[in-house]
Amino acid sequence: MSKIAVASLNSFKIKAIRDAFLNYFDEIEVKEIQVNIDTPNQTIRLDTFKGADLRAQYLSKKELFQELF
Repeated sequence: MSKIAVASLNSFKIKAIRDAFLNYFDEIEVKEIQVNIDTPNQTIRLDTFKGADLRAQYLSKKELFQELF
């Protein structure tokens, strides 16, 4: 089973991620978490990439991933 952590509570994003991964894996487990970062909810331009990078850095912490799963 593939385990996916999503740094968003947005139901549309979570569904899109779940649907995308189900195209490649038979079984997945998706955990969504809220990440408090210093970017607006609706980012534009470079803030989009900054926010994505900060969320990925947060999720990449081994201890956090072990707690989620």
